[in-house]
Amino acid sequence: MLKRPEDRLKNLPEIRLLSGWQPYPYFIGEKLKGIETRDWYTAYRGWIAIHAAQRKIKKQEFEDLHQGTAGTEANPIITRIQSRNLVLPHGAITAIAYLYDCQRMVSNQTELQLSDFKVGDLVRLRAEGSQSQPSRVFEVTDIAVQHGRFYSLPNKLIHAGLVIEEQTALERSLGWWAEGRYGFIFDRDRIQVLPEPIPYKATQTPLVRLNLQNKHLIYKQLPAELSNV
Repeated sequence: MLKRPEDRLKNLPEIRLLSGWQPYPYFIGEKLKGIETRDWYTAYRGWIAIHAAQRKIKKQEFEDLHQGTAGTEANPIITRIQSRNLVLPHGAITAIAYLYDCQRMVSNQTELQLSDFKVGDLVRLRAEGSQSQPSRVFEVTDIAVQHGRFYSLPNKLIHAGLVIEEQTALERSLGWWAEGRYGFIFDRDRIQVLPEPIPYKATQTPLVRLNLQNKHLIYKQLPAELSNV
């Protein structure tokens, strides 16, 4: 039995809104920015509507961003925006992206003591030299503590998470990276720009759920992406 169009729309996946100041939403849509940095954690995993806030960043903020992205792919794009050769939308949903993880940022440089770890913590060995592949994550257990397993290791261990020093220069230049903040990690293969931005007045509520009407507007432009969840 074929589903009626309205029934199909009711079965659309949940989509939540994440608002940011341009040009950061633009860089997400272009897959140059795969991690959104925030100071709060979310357990949500699923589709995100990327929203460009109405507010425009100040001239000095743009200058700092231009300087910070020097030598990266983002730098010439920022030059085009500053010269108004590239005009970005504001106050609108501009793309969708699939959020598959959220991790706390940690630094590879922080010196830790045994007292910094507790039972249940997830840890891994500190990367050394040119090591590019992160080591195995394991959990601190009562047995490990009782047997003194970590007494010779605290200076070689870091908390498991999103290691700041392992991110690319481009990724770090397009976010606020600091220990204790969080990275919203998008699946770059599931980021799609909307052919036509959808006007939307965002609120201060983080990750608000989109209603059926707004999901329908997205679905009309990107039916394949939202049908193959």
